[in-house]
Amino acid sequence: MNIPIWNWGTTQSRAKQLQQSQAKRDLSLAERKLLAAIQSRYSEAEVALKGHSELNRSLELARDALRLTTLRYENAEARVLDVVDAEVAFSSVASSYQDASVHYHVALASLQALTDGVHNP
Repeated sequence: MNIPIWNWGTTQSRAKQLQQSQAKRDLSLAERKLLAAIQSRYSEAEVALKGHSELNRSLELARDALRLTTLRYENAEARVLDVVDAEVAFSSVASSYQDASVHYHVALASLQALTDGVHNP
């Protein structure tokens, strides 16, 4: 019979190597997940900012249209219904603008929360 007397050290060393190898794989997976989450949040914030900027321009146009329609009404060149339509359009765009603003700030906060530990260990 051959019974290895000093096998314990070899087994312990292999177990430690396997644990280290598994830890490296786990770390690599966590890093890839974090990077993917950061890229996703960044893209979402970028899209939200673009939508916010576009709605800002639409808000300016709706404000101007309301101002001009009101002036036309004051000069008896437009009906009150035209003013109401302009007010409704302005209100709708203003609401969409506020929604886009909230969406952008939430996306930015989400990105910041995700990267806060990266910048401040």
